[in-house]
Amino acid sequence: MNATQPYWSHTDVTDPISKRQCQYRRDDLALFITHLPREDDDADTHIAAYASADGRSKYMIERGFKGADMILKLPKLHQQVQELGHLDLRYLAAIDDCLEGVAEDLLPQFDDLLLEYFTPQEVAETLPTVKALQKFLERHKLEHVPGYAEYVDAAYEERHLDFHSTKDGLHTIEGVITEEEGTILKTALDKTAKQHNTDRIGALMGLVTGDFKPGTITLNYFAPSPEEKPTYLDGAGYLSNMNTAVFNQVEVQTRNLADAVAYLNPDYSPTRDQKTAVRLRDGHCRFPGCTVEAANCQIDHVFEWDKGGQTIVTNLQCLCKYHHNLKTGGRLRVFMDHNAVCTWIWRNLGCTTTRPDGPLAEVSRANWGQKWGSRRARPQTCTQGEKAFKSEAQKRKKTPGNLIPGAKELSLSAHP
Repeated sequence: MNATQPYWSHTDVTDPISKRQCQYRRDDLALFITHLPREDDDADTHIAAYASADGRSKYMIERGFKGADMILKLPKLHQQVQELGHLDLRYLAAIDDCLEGVAEDLLPQFDDLLLEYFTPQEVAETLPTVKALQKFLERHKLEHVPGYAEYVDAAYEERHLDFHSTKDGLHTIEGVITEEEGTILKTALDKTAKQHNTDRIGALMGLVTGDFKPGTITLNYFAPSPEEKPTYLDGAGYLSNMNTAVFNQVEVQTRNLADAVAYLNPDYSPTRDQKTAVRLRDGHCRFPGCTVEAANCQIDHVFEWDKGGQTIVTNLQCLCKYHHNLKTGGRLRVFMDHNAVCTWIWRNLGCTTTRPDGPLAEVSRANWGQKWGSRRARPQTCTQGEKAFKSEAQKRKKTPGNLIPGAKELSLSAHP
């Protein structure tokens, strides 16, 4: 392998462990493809028989068959998997889950998207997590699949909050709210709890009883321009139309982050705008494989402040508390290039790279017996798919609830 040629860190052909695991992933996929159920096979008995011979659970076997069946509909990605051996059946099953209901004639477009997504751009790059893959596909479904955005927006009608007494004198609260509402509620409760030295329950009760005065919270949205609706919320990720309901009712302050990106801060602590720019660039903790959201991360100087590192966006990164402590303890080193690509160096174990994943990232890139064929049925055309999503959207609709009152001030972060 050419030392300068991009590759995924777990596909290094010079490493015996990586080489062996790549071949295992190829062989496992080939085995599932060979034994895929036929259209008229009884799905449950076929899965049970394979599970008995394989040793994995029936759930895992069905996931494997779904992933294998999906990869055959994505020939470009299939060819890449055969060449690189980089994706196991967890990823393929996740792709199948995400593309459920997507019409057959749109699959070539998603094949191209996934081929690019799983093409490494850096040397020893860390493979995106399954969670990151799911977010990527969800974002593109909202953009490219007719009727899907309407289907997602209909989920707004499923919001609810329920209270249940228990036998031991406690009470459970269960509910479903939007990502945006959840981020606002969590931020408000955490801020109040910190101010009054209590926990979230104490903060909630204090606000409800009036013992605590509601404060102003600031959330960081991102929009391509001040005239456009936000597409991303720090702490919630990429937003659908449903998830901008609160945004449309609150005071907004527009900030352009270009100055923050270029600003060389003489102090140790980054400014508010610098922190916002770093979080919107990184998206999550920059440690390889970590999925902690940027909103829950600490801001770290890549090149340490006490060794001459500067407080500038190009020397700052998001790290969760655990991985921040790991780096501070000197157990590994990290360097960042001008595109915010981080190279992590393990002691005597080589290195791996991670790329930013936020919106400011600069790096481009039921019957008792059911036939397998009916279980795997999907729309053939966009028109059929749109009709199906709209039908499901109608089923979701009910009397809308009230919006959660919350933020009085939110920040709209425009693209630098």
